[in-house]
Parts: sequence; structure tokens; C-alpha cells
Amino acid sequence: MVRRRIRVPETQGASPCTQTKKLDLPPTESGEGRRSTKLDTKKYNMKFKFKKDKRNPYWKKLELRIQKNAAKKDKKFILTGPWKKFLEKRDGIKIYLVDGNWIRNNLYGGFNHGGHGYVCEYIPLDEIWVLTTHPVDCKCKHVKPNRMMSKNFRKSLILHEFTERNLMAKGMIYWKAHQLAEEVEKKAGYIRDPYSDI
Repeated sequence: MVRRRIRVPETQGASPCTQTKKLDLPPTESGEGRRSTKLDTKKYNMKFKFKKDKRNPYWKKLELRIQKNAAKKDKKFILTGPWKKFLEKRDGIKIYLVDGNWIRNNLYGGFNHGGHGYVCEYIPLDEIWVLTTHPVDCKCKHVKPNRMMSKNFRKSLILHEFTERNLMAKGMIYWKAHQLAEEVEKKAGYIRDPYSDI
């Protein structure tokens, strides 16, 4: 399997908000249908202007602390149970489908669509968790009445989490990694936008 690296070079003299980023992306999900399609990474060269973080400073401090302490995680601490089902392994990262209701009732009430070890202190570094259903309070458009995620939404979500995780592993803060991961989702085109399940 070919390893894909994420490079994030900064242009000299540019403002931190208008730096050119080159992203080498992970391969797409090979689960359903077993037809693996590699993404053309050349089309993801982009100029990107980051949005200013206007959230409460508490969140930035918490995210930085989780990211900084990620390497110190106990590798033996792995949560298992009927709420967690293995989906696939890609570039050494295990991807799991998880029951969002169980997670919000037992681990963290604010867990949204997905997560990884650089943003969630209870997820091992070599795992990505994605929900099987949309949370009841999510703001996504075009969600089915039973709240099940479409295959394309899940593919887009896995691409998002994989990209965000790899950027954060290289030292990029969550706020910027999340924005670039959303941009990669849009360019991949599995769904109309990251907040719509069609």
C-alpha cells in the first residue's frame, strides 16, 4: 500500500491567514462495493484563507491540551463493546463505526459525527470513529427520518477525519485542520457540502 504524506508548506512573507497549502490525501473508503478509487491529489492544490476563531478561548486551550498530550496516551487503553464495530484499516489507522447515543450517554455528551485521537482524549491515536447515524441535534440538511447516514456522507466524513487527523499529527491546530478537511470534503464531491446528506 502506498503511504500518502501531508505536506503543509508556508509561503514566505504571507499572512498566516492566506498561506498556500498543498494536501496529499488519503485514499477513499474501500468498504462497500470494494471498488477502491484513489483521489487525484493534484486537484487539491489550493489557496486557502482561514476563518478567524471567534469561539470561547476555552475550546482552543482544551483542543491544544488534548493534541499536545496525544503522544502520552496509554496505548493499552482501548474501549471496546457492542457499540463499536470495525469498518476498515487504512495506512495503519483503524476506522470504526460507533453508536453515537452510547458515546453521548457514557463518554462525552458533545460527540458529533466523528472523531480521532488528536481531538478526543478517549480515542486511541491509531483509530478514527464515525457514527452510524446523524446526532439528533446536528444541523445537517436532508437527513433521513431514521437519521442513518448515507454511504456517501460516511465516505466524506471518513475523508474529513483522516485528513484532519493527519494534519494535526503534523502539528496543525484543530481550528485550521478542520477547515482544510472541510475544503477537501467539498473538493472530493461525495456530497454537496459537509453539512448535507445528499
